[in-house]
Amino acid sequence: LEGYQIPLTWNESLNATLTDAIYDANLEQNIDFTLFDFQAFSPLKSLKFQWNWSFFGRTEQDVVLSKDHQYLYMKETVDSLQKGSSFYPVRADEVYELSARMASIQKYAISRGFDEVVFSFIPNPVSITQTEGRIDNQLNQKLIDANRGRFHFLDPTPVLLKGGKKYFFQSDSHWNQMGAKQWLGQLNQYLLLL
Repeated sequence: LEGYQIPLTWNESLNATLTDAIYDANLEQNIDFTLFDFQAFSPLKSLKFQWNWSFFGRTEQDVVLSKDHQYLYMKETVDSLQKGSSFYPVRADEVYELSARMASIQKYAISRGFDEVVFSFIPNPVSITQTEGRIDNQLNQKLIDANRGRFHFLDPTPVLLKGGKKYFFQSDSHWNQMGAKQWLGQLNQYLLLL
């Protein structure tokens, strides 16, 4: 009888069906982020991390500590098996599909009265701060190559690489004010050339 499972009762079956239809782990994570990601809670979160790391040598399951122990990253930005990762291999058909979406966005924006549309995809901090021995998926460069000038495309990667780690928060998967300022300066220069 190995592998045999006792059938669920009607209420257990209904509960399992509703859970499968309604529950989404990403939704719960987003709600948790929205409700509890206030600046006032940051010291408590840091203390919790320090406690878990010091006593158990572990982090939250959704977080990865950098090799130099200076940065925390969302697991999906590091894991090459997840689409949100800078190291997830990008196939040619995915680049083509994204280019088609960009064309639709540009067409719509121009039809609504915009003079120009400038696309910019911000790289994950992992691809900027943890470059030793790893090559990211080069999404921005692949889009530039595939579009051959059909779109205005601003790639902030070279500018961010110059500043590296100083442009990103250590415990957040976003750039800080200095990183945003560098991108904004690059965008302003780009707009002056249009």
